[in-house]
Amino acid sequence: MIPLSVTIHARRPDYYRALETCRHSLDARQWQAWYADTVLEALAAGRLRLTRHAAQARMFDTLKGQLNGRQDKALRRLFREEPRGFQGGMSSANYQSITGAASATATRDLSGLARLGALRRTGRGRHTRYWLNAPLLDEVRAGRGSPGPPGGVTARRTGRGS
Repeated sequence: MIPLSVTIHARRPDYYRALETCRHSLDARQWQAWYADTVLEALAAGRLRLTRHAAQARMFDTLKGQLNGRQDKALRRLFREEPRGFQGGMSSANYQSITGAASATATRDLSGLARLGALRRTGRGRHTRYWLNAPLLDEVRAGRGSPGPPGGVTARRTGRGS
């Protein structure tokens, strides 16, 4: 019910327009169509939310004991920003802002997260960006038109810290 409530609240002006169309008649087809579309949008939002939580739990379980505090904090922030994520991906500057890490530490930590399979890396040099590596989440997001490059593999155990 929460996704439906959130979706109705976000589409409030459309709700009142649809309701106004049946104010002077008993024909509620336009409002019913609006409501059906809203329910479908809410179901998609709920699915995305559940998928995000499942992907986060799976990733943190897989990486247990392999992350430092900064990496843990940054990954949690990336998941919290879903479904939209960081516009243009997470940069080293984003990471520094979130974790307070120095530039070299941020680059090293982000590369480590990519090596562990938690993040996908795109670009080079100052144009390098990192994206959550959660293929199931990507599939669900693709249906909603959210950013992030498709594909990739799930996080993997490396044996370190296990």
